[in-house]
Amino acid sequence: MHEHVEVCPYDPSWPACYQEEEILLKRVLPADLVIRIDHIGSTAVPGLSAKPIIDVQVEVRSLERVRQDVVPELEEMGYEFIWRPTIG
Repeated sequence: MHEHVEVCPYDPSWPACYQEEEILLKRVLPADLVIRIDHIGSTAVPGLSAKPIIDVQVEVRSLERVRQDVVPELEEMGYEFIWRPTIG
């Protein structure tokens, strides 16, 4: 089964949408856990057509702490947690 993917022309509001998410994440995530938060993926590239989904990457000091303490709260807020332990 294939999921239908819609690619849209670049939307100049995407950076502002990311900024809103970054502000929200900084309020929710423990400051001592977060190293940095980045806007990644095609919506982060000015002028590039993309799926209209803002991808956010959060670099943290402890993956175990994230899995135990943070993921449940973020999932309740509608975020999707993607575990990629072999990257890096």
